[in-house]
Amino acid sequence: MKQFVKKYIPNSWLEIYRNIKPSWFFRKLSYAQCGEDLILEHLLRGLVKNEVINYCDIGANSPWKLSNTAKLYKINSNGCTGVLVEPDPFFSKFLKRKRPKDIVVNKGVKIADIEGNTLEFYIMNSKT
Repeated sequence: MKQFVKKYIPNSWLEIYRNIKPSWFFRKLSYAQCGEDLILEHLLRGLVKNEVINYCDIGANSPWKLSNTAKLYKINSNGCTGVLVEPDPFFSKFLKRKRPKDIVVNKGVKIADIEGNTLEFYIMNSKT
């Protein structure tokens, strides 16, 4: 759609439209809950320019919904990839299918103070 607009609608018209009536068409797409990915993208574009970005998402959950790293994955033209750590087996399989360029680790993370190698893991009814 954006390519169509760029090809057939003059920039001067788009600029007028943006100033008169903001629209969903011109908004910035965020996958995260509160736009954290937009902030992160802005900071990284200023800091690393055209370098490859690698990320680690602990508790990745869904590949797109409420994801802080989905935007980085989508702008993968620079080869942005990362490690997604997700203990829920359902989401781990889903992440592997939907984000094949990322490394998905189906493990939980614990702090060093907790004794033992096995911990109880609860899967809630609400998947978020």
